[in-house]
Amino acid sequence: MKPPAPQLVPLRPLPTAIVAVTAITAATVTAVASVTGTSTPAAWAVLAAAAATVAAAATLVWPRVATDVLGLHGTVFPAPADGGDLPLLGRLLQVLAATADHALAQRFMAWQRHVGFGINFQFYVFGSRTVVLVDPADVRAVVVRADPPRDQQMLRHFGTPISADLLFLIPDPHHAAARRLMHPFLSGAPTADGVLRVVNAELGRCADAGAGAVAPVAAAAAAAGEAAAGPSWADRLDALAAAGTAVDLDELMTEFTLGVMHQLLFSSSPSAEETTATATRLHRLITHITALSGLPLPNVVSPTKMAAARATGDEFVAYAAKMEARRRAEYAAGTAAPTPPRDMLDIFLADLDQPGGAYEGDRRRVAADLLFYLMAGYDTTAHSIAWTVHALCDNPDVEARLLAELESALPPPGTPLTSTHLAALPYTDAVWKESLRLFPPAPLGSIRRLTADLRLPSDGSLIPAGTTIQLPVLPVHRSPTAYPSPDAFDPSRWLPPTAPGGGGHSAADQRAARAHFMVFSWGPRACPGQNMAAVEAKAVLATLLRRFRLERVGKSADVVLDNSLTLRPAGFRVTLHRREAA
Repeated sequence: MKPPAPQLVPLRPLPTAIVAVTAITAATVTAVASVTGTSTPAAWAVLAAAAATVAAAATLVWPRVATDVLGLHGTVFPAPADGGDLPLLGRLLQVLAATADHALAQRFMAWQRHVGFGINFQFYVFGSRTVVLVDPADVRAVVVRADPPRDQQMLRHFGTPISADLLFLIPDPHHAAARRLMHPFLSGAPTADGVLRVVNAELGRCADAGAGAVAPVAAAAAAAGEAAAGPSWADRLDALAAAGTAVDLDELMTEFTLGVMHQLLFSSSPSAEETTATATRLHRLITHITALSGLPLPNVVSPTKMAAARATGDEFVAYAAKMEARRRAEYAAGTAAPTPPRDMLDIFLADLDQPGGAYEGDRRRVAADLLFYLMAGYDTTAHSIAWTVHALCDNPDVEARLLAELESALPPPGTPLTSTHLAALPYTDAVWKESLRLFPPAPLGSIRRLTADLRLPSDGSLIPAGTTIQLPVLPVHRSPTAYPSPDAFDPSRWLPPTAPGGGGHSAADQRAARAHFMVFSWGPRACPGQNMAAVEAKAVLATLLRRFRLERVGKSADVVLDNSLTLRPAGFRVTLHRREAA
């Protein structure tokens, strides 16, 4: 017979204790004042100081004592022994410094090295404990089995621009309903085909980019009655190559992937100037959201950032309303039909028109999720493309093998790429996965708050409800216990030993590699656009690398990991050189 599970004390503030102790302190001070004849103002000053001390002790000291000394909050996990855990403050200064330096992922890596790779650990900021889980079985227990919502306290400012009820934050059943609405479109053939149409038309110089092909941006803008959007992407890249101009590849790819996402959302192509301006606004918005996270009283502490975030949200709400009005006019004129949906806007409008829809007629929620999909779907893919090219610059043998596969498996340049073509590129897929392993676009992963006690499958550790759980990706992907020579760029990790380019890794190594690969997370809140990202990244890499040789400007060490929110290669500049056969 199994012994009964221990009853854990929920990890939550202790207002009752604070009030009780403060009342006792007040009574004591009043009594002392009465006996000693101390003046009332002085007595109340002492009382205020005592109350402040009690409150500080209750919020900063008591949680640690209750958890680490009295064992009221389940298992005590190891903590990094790096000297950064300060009395009362915990690791606040380390977190603030790392956030300011865009290096929070690197801070988690440093903590992981101190406790040992593959080992779960904990840290405090003030009196609040965060448990960091890196064992994949434990991570799955959280995101697949328990599936608690994301930590609203830490992430609430993603909802500041428009609505707190966006897909990223809401709990079930609303999260499940909104996800069911969009998931079939994002993971299905229409989205993959839509991405490929843009890549073929813009980068591939394909006269026929496929059924329902997207015209290059200039033609698309003219058809919509807008100002001319300028040359196609292929023309722009050719001009850069002819001029020998060094460019920031990540910024260039960010602009391109933003255009792709705009097509998937609205079936329209903004001009290069509009895209650049939008990318700048979104980057500024992400910076504000990151800076606001965890701040107490943000409207008081940082009113300018709060106002700027809301202003950007208001702009996007107005833009979404404009796009809705245009689409409904197309429905009325018969130039567009709501079914089958051609983009995400069609799906959202159909839901708004349906009584009892997932969004319950709330247009601000729709605008918030349109903005969320735009933010989540463009820069992460752009970073993965740029990091892959960076890795290829360091590994010319890998690049040569990749190019050989592209030339042998793909049709001649100018022929539209299809999903079938991409499926015939196992080495390209392995190269991209290895880039994602070393440079995960979301290196800090997910942060959740448990709604029920959790027993970890790896070692039986107990964590109580109310605990904040961090699930970082970078320390898992760089773990030598999961990946031999973890800092080496080695695509063969993802290939069968008998495949071209494979070999060198046992079946056990490959099982461990797959088990620890958590770039898109798992479970009901896994990245809904992961299939779309794979199609886009591989199609862009195949088209770009067949047409150009990309040469890095400067040394590899000049490129640094910049983790403002996502992980981008700061300082990665290249020159483009046309390949003779392209």
